[in-house]
Amino acid sequence: MPFTENLSPFFASRGGGFAIPATITGAAGPVYGILDVEPVEVMLGEMPIIGNKPVFTCKTADLPALSRGLSVVINSTSYKLVKPENDGTGVTKLILDEV
Repeated sequence: MPFTENLSPFFASRGGGFAIPATITGAAGPVYGILDVEPVEVMLGEMPIIGNKPVFTCKTADLPALSRGLSVVINSTSYKLVKPENDGTGVTKLILDEV
């Protein structure tokens, strides 16, 4: 049986929710999600480097087609997409780099 869950309460900006809007190139409107800083592994050539990166977690269904370098603006700060991580449950983490 496929996983189905109403994710809207998790990404609500009202009623006690923590979500904030992001403007993502190609999205029909604002995408609501949670902005955080998380440790991530990034490849530097052939060497993995662990560092802290901004991560925007949101509903996969709200996202446009994603590609590396896509523009994301959150709270007037511009980011570029480093890597999307879809967890298969309807939630995607966007690993970002501040521009």
